[in-house]
Amino acid sequence: MVIETIKDPKKQAAHLQEQITEQFQQIGDAIEHKIEEKVGKKIELEDILGSSKSDSRKILELLSDMSEQIAILNKKVEKLSKTNKSPQSAAKK
Repeated sequence: MVIETIKDPKKQAAHLQEQITEQFQQIGDAIEHKIEEKVGKKIELEDILGSSKSDSRKILELLSDMSEQIAILNKKVEKLSKTNKSPQSAAKK
């Protein structure tokens, strides 16, 4: 391998680049597979686009409701984190 590198360094560099790219693709595929296992089946864009208007409206309503609930939860978390910081800062004094 060392002799090949000395003879044609560009070819060896290209070969190493191919190996690295292949490994990144394998890692990406493994991560994607793990996410699919955790989350479940991927939502295909075609499934959503093929839905009726009423289904789309229901999905939008659900997403809107979820957004509101997440906003409420974020406010509660911020409030809790502020109240938790106050006793710590008082204890340090």
